[in-house]
Amino acid sequence: MKVQVTASVATSLLEILFSGVIFGWPSLQFALEQEGYFSNLCANKSVSNSSGHDVPVTCDQSDAHFNLIFTLTTSTQLILSFPNGFILDRLGTWVFRGIANTLYSSGMIMMATSSPETSYILYPAVIFMGVSGLALLTSNFQLANFSQTFKGLIITFMNGMFDSSAVVFLIIKILYESGFSIQSSFLVLTGISVLLGLRTFLLMPRKLIPFMPPANLKFGWEELFYLLRKRRSQRMVGRSQSSSREEVLSEENEDEREEEQINRETLTFRDCLKTGIFWTNLFHYVIGQFRIVFFIGTFLQWIKAFDEANNISRLTNIFGALLLCGFAFAPLNGILIDSVTKYFRKNVADHKNVCLRATFASMTVTSFLLIVLSITATLQSALPSFVLLVLARAFVYSGNSAFVSLNFPVQHLGKLYGLTNAIAGLFGLIQFALFRVAQTVDPEFHYINVSFLIASCLTLVHPIFLLRAAFARS
Repeated sequence: MKVQVTASVATSLLEILFSGVIFGWPSLQFALEQEGYFSNLCANKSVSNSSGHDVPVTCDQSDAHFNLIFTLTTSTQLILSFPNGFILDRLGTWVFRGIANTLYSSGMIMMATSSPETSYILYPAVIFMGVSGLALLTSNFQLANFSQTFKGLIITFMNGMFDSSAVVFLIIKILYESGFSIQSSFLVLTGISVLLGLRTFLLMPRKLIPFMPPANLKFGWEELFYLLRKRRSQRMVGRSQSSSREEVLSEENEDEREEEQINRETLTFRDCLKTGIFWTNLFHYVIGQFRIVFFIGTFLQWIKAFDEANNISRLTNIFGALLLCGFAFAPLNGILIDSVTKYFRKNVADHKNVCLRATFASMTVTSFLLIVLSITATLQSALPSFVLLVLARAFVYSGNSAFVSLNFPVQHLGKLYGLTNAIAGLFGLIQFALFRVAQTVDPEFHYINVSFLIASCLTLVHPIFLLRAAFARS
């Protein structure tokens, strides 16, 4: 089983690298603007550049559409995380991923067939990519159960690869500037999405991987071949022997059922919602996620407010390249969590207490990163803001995933993670209204960044509650 587990985890990282492409939106938006998407909404559809060539222009109306697409996508993918969690927990991984793979490929096909004349197709196309991408990431978290020692590191590294997938749109932008069409790039991505979809049945479980996987657990191709042999046997020997085979399968998975039964007896879903730290984590995550998506969604407008027009493409490339470093930064949070866990495990017998202390350290660092990011954004310091955004983004998303997986039972992981994302997504819808306000009264985003600074300071409430909860269990 070791070979299969290794292959599953390795290919999950490759899949995740193509799942969070929406966060490379500034790079794709730049290319789409140059191609002339939504330029028909502007009074002057094009202007002549220094070389005498006509270049499509942007205006408040076209900027609003690009921002609305990003806002709806990032909010919808989070809002749908809650029902997605129920689908994953109730129907299993194969059904859940089958839906996600279909949506992802559909979004890619729409982008491959789009044009400036059909600009509005960007709405369903980008939303499909965003929603399915987060769903695929969620389905891969359970693979961390194969390693109890490095569970936190694996989860945060997956989040880091999700962050780094923003580089896909940067590559599309660079290829576009080199003469490769946007449609051709997405046609290639369509083929990649189909190939990655095959791992659903070859390297992922039909249902879910338990918190403590038994040694004889069948998943992926072993489970697929077992089910095929089982159906063949049913046709050959009839229903009586089929029933006996189901009993054998039930015995093989008895360890999994016992583990889930222990978890159910420990904490119900309603009990999870009654804990104070769930709600302080929700507040922490909502502020952090909103800070990040607002920065990414308004990136080009923020840069244009204080930098020269001929420098925008270079800064966009730098920002996109730094987003690639998410895979390197996210494990820092996992290393921090695992190190604190290892340190306190020597002196603290209560596992729950250890998890609370570990997540306290993670959330404290995350809050300070958000605070410093808001300061540099207010001061219009581009490069420091880019670096801090990548760091804060890695800690916000990986920290939330680790918090839910470490402090609550595995059978509620999908629902709790989905509920947290859904509420954050609802708040994220405010981004478009805030962007429209900034266009008229705060074009340099000064007062908005000051507001984010105040909100980021308030997120320190969460680590304080975590520390208080840890002391209460001592």
